[in-house]
Amino acid sequence: MPSPWVGYPANSPVTKIIKRAITQFALWSTQLHELGATFDEGDAIPYWNLLSAIHALTDEEGHPLRATDAYAFAGGSLSTGKRKLAELIRLGLVVTRENPTKRTERFVTISPAARRAVIVTLDSWADNYAEDTAAYIKHRASTSESTPRTHRHSQ
Repeated sequence: MPSPWVGYPANSPVTKIIKRAITQFALWSTQLHELGATFDEGDAIPYWNLLSAIHALTDEEGHPLRATDAYAFAGGSLSTGKRKLAELIRLGLVVTRENPTKRTERFVTISPAARRAVIVTLDSWADNYAEDTAAYIKHRASTSESTPRTHRHSQ
């Protein structure tokens, strides 16, 4: 399948950032598929949100995370978050353990395989973050002189 970008400007900082975002979520979707999850790319985003937040809070920051608190990281309603977290648990990508001080509560963490997938994705993003961001900021600064920014305020 040919690239949909053929015939369109491909070198502007904005286009590069959009293409990078699309590529990165495609990478994340591929990581999920390799772990046995069969979500489409659009549905991969809430799962990314959950897994990356759980990784950041539990592995990187060292904080225990209650399952009920993790629901909010999926975006949308709490019932959607609960459903998404339950699916990740079912797939073995999120592991639960009992809270030793409150038996009705469960803590969550991500599996070693999910951790590797999150880190591969984060590393891929970080490799290009500084360069793409600097180019985008420079582009926005040059276009803001000729294009006034508009802000919407709720009345």
